[in-house]
Amino acid sequence: MLKAFCPSMWIKSIHEIRSENLIESGIRGVILDLDNTLIHWGFKLQSETVTEELASARSWICSLTSAGLKVCIVSNNAPARVKALADIMGVPALAKAGKPRRRAFLKALDLMCTGTADTICIGDQVFTDVFGANRIGLRTILVAPLTKREFIGTRILRIFEFLVLCLLRQRGWIKLSSFR
Repeated sequence: MLKAFCPSMWIKSIHEIRSENLIESGIRGVILDLDNTLIHWGFKLQSETVTEELASARSWICSLTSAGLKVCIVSNNAPARVKALADIMGVPALAKAGKPRRRAFLKALDLMCTGTADTICIGDQVFTDVFGANRIGLRTILVAPLTKREFIGTRILRIFEFLVLCLLRQRGWIKLSSFR
């Protein structure tokens, strides 16, 4: 049961991930979480202003798509917010995804025309991103959250997530690594 929460890799930031490494690993599609993975939770989109954080995330996504990788954002957040940010990033997105349910992950695979063997999911939460993606057989990369400021429900889940990560590390199933 514990293996269901085990990411394939655990790293500090999306910026450690290079498109060439994904491609060498047989990856063609990338499912991305939004909040605390690409941008900090509570990020406010200010009309035409592109912040350094947003530009950095967009640049990283462009490096993936320029290399031929397909990308789709899958978020539990509100449709208007997710759509606005996905439009800036230039990729499709699914909002109100209901992660860890399988449906949104499977829909993202359909949108990207990829399968479970050649798609990876990247997110900051064990109980939504990693567990949901593992349920359909995707490889997963867990990243450290960008900020400690989060939705109250997420803060509570982080306590249990910490315990699960400790157990996974004790058993030698994961370690903090680099993916360069």
